Amino acid sequence: MKYVLEMTEAQMKVIKLGMELMTRLGLGQVEFTHEVLWKMHRELMADQPMWAKDNTSLHDYKLEMLKMVPNESLGIGNEKVSDIASTAYDIEQVVRKAIADSNGVTEGICARPPMRYGPEGLPKCKEIDDE
Repeated sequence: MKYVLEMTEAQMKVIKLGMELMTRLGLGQVEFTHEVLWKMHRELMADQPMWAKDNTSLHDYKLEMLKMVPNESLGIGNEKVSDIASTAYDIEQVVRKAIADSNGVTEGICARPPMRYGPEGLPKCKEIDDE
C-alpha cells in the first residue's frame, strides 16, 4: 500500500529534520541530539553557543550502549545500520532534494540525486500547485 501526503515547505523541513535525527541516532551520532534540541529551543538557550553543553552523559551512553567512542559513527552503508535508520535517510534525501529543487539550488549535497540505502526503495516527492 502507498500513501500521498500534501504539506507545505515548512512542514517538509520538519520532516527532513526528523528523518535526519532518526538517521543520525541510527548511525550512533547521539551527540546530534543536543544540536536538534538547541535548534528547537533556541530562545531558551540564547545565551549559550550551540556546543556549550557538556556531552559527557551522551558520551557515556554511547560507550556503554553502543560500544562507540565519542564522535565515532557508522557510515550509512554499514551493514550494522538498522532498516529504520537507512529508510529515514532515504526519506530525508528525497525531501532535501525536493526542497532544493523548489528553491533553485543546483550545487552541493542538497542538489544530489538521492541514493537508496533502505529496504523500501526511494519515496517519491513532487511539488504541486497551491489550491
